[in-house]
Amino acid sequence: EFGDNPPLWRELRAVFGTGEHWVWCFFVVSGFCIHLSIARSVREGRFQLGTYVLARLTRIYPLYLLGFLLAAFTWWQVPHLGGFDGHLPLRETIATLMGLQIFTNAFPSYEASWSLSCAWVYYGVWPVLLLVAGGRERRALSLGLMGTLLFAGVILMLWSQFHQLEDRAFVDGFWTLSMLFVLWLSGAWLAVDWARVSRRVTRRLWGWGIVSFAVAVAFLFVLRYQQYPPWSVHAASWGALPGIVVFIAGARHAGLEKAGPALQAACRWLGQLSYPCYILHVQLLHLTDEWLSPLLGPLAAQPLARVLLSMVVVLPPLVWLGPPLERALMAWRTRFLHGASARPLPVPS
Repeated sequence: EFGDNPPLWRELRAVFGTGEHWVWCFFVVSGFCIHLSIARSVREGRFQLGTYVLARLTRIYPLYLLGFLLAAFTWWQVPHLGGFDGHLPLRETIATLMGLQIFTNAFPSYEASWSLSCAWVYYGVWPVLLLVAGGRERRALSLGLMGTLLFAGVILMLWSQFHQLEDRAFVDGFWTLSMLFVLWLSGAWLAVDWARVSRRVTRRLWGWGIVSFAVAVAFLFVLRYQQYPPWSVHAASWGALPGIVVFIAGARHAGLEKAGPALQAACRWLGQLSYPCYILHVQLLHLTDEWLSPLLGPLAAQPLARVLLSMVVVLPPLVWLGPPLERALMAWRTRFLHGASARPLPVPS
């Protein structure tokens, strides 16, 4: 258990074993990019629901499925993961394959996939909100914000009246979706009002945005170290949101448009590494801990030795295989979507 570890190990885990702040940034950027894509397609008169669904599925699911297969292999090798003790986690398996594991306990060693479960829901909800709002973007944003706040309020009321629901993964999943959908909506709002918002972010305000985000991340580390429940960690994302929005809106102050070819190539490479690293690293960490940590002997109880072992064993294969794998999958996706666009796709009336 986390609380049974020495203070130094808990500090390392709280800081380096926590990635929620990057997920918060991902949701804001995701809302921004997805709305830009939808708006451009609508403006050009080529938006089709079938094409949209295929584009979202082919972007996430191939590597997501590979990550699940690696998680299944990891669970087979380390059957005590997740407390299942060798029993088939059937409900978690079905939910994960459907991208709905946010409503169940995580599949063993695939804990990181919870954020992708949220992404599936957001990808589906946002076009529906736009449709209900008659294509009026600000009305869709208002509907989404009011809906998620109402949903969060109902969950809080249920928790206060029925304490047994506090441990239900299904209810906790809806709470997580509600908390983090505000971040996603903020990204969509940035896409809608980009020109006006970005113009108002001065270099000084941009700097304060970075400081604000750093403070929020430090608060997250404290929550993790003190073992606060996940619902409070997700609620803390709202504290980081202003800093994230200001940082993105003032991105021009970083001067990356003037960066040389080497820096541009490094940014592209990091972009290609990010998804494979995120979706595969936990399984590799568990396998490393199971197979190689015993070789350390007494050193295995030392936090720094365990961290160094994990970095030496897990990072090289991810760095070596991750970007080429992502490039290959994206090349396949381009061919697949090009072929799909050449034939009519059914679109609900």
